[in-house]
Amino acid sequence: MKKRFPLLLGASLLGLAGSLILRKKNPSSSEDYSLFMGEWRFYDKSKELHTLLINKDYSLVIDEHPVKTILVELNINRLVFQDEYGYHLIMEAANEQAAYFYDEADDERYKLYN
Repeated sequence: MKKRFPLLLGASLLGLAGSLILRKKNPSSSEDYSLFMGEWRFYDKSKELHTLLINKDYSLVIDEHPVKTILVELNINRLVFQDEYGYHLIMEAANEQAAYFYDEADDERYKLYN
């Protein structure tokens, strides 16, 4: 029994630490991230107009094509997705509204318009 006690104690502490880390990553209900939701437009470097849609469930649609992503980060300044190829798609906020969209695959940052 004495040999198992350190293992049980260690496992309990790891579970508690993991729980606290996961709880910290989840957005609190008092913070409002709705500034990222909605339809946005941006021009690429060839001046072609594109649309970007963020739904209430944080799904992403670009030019009417759903993009398979996972939500990596969400705070009052940034919304970060990772696409199925491992690239990051980042929305940045300024002055309490979405301002820029960064596409890591193209290594381009686009100004957003609504």
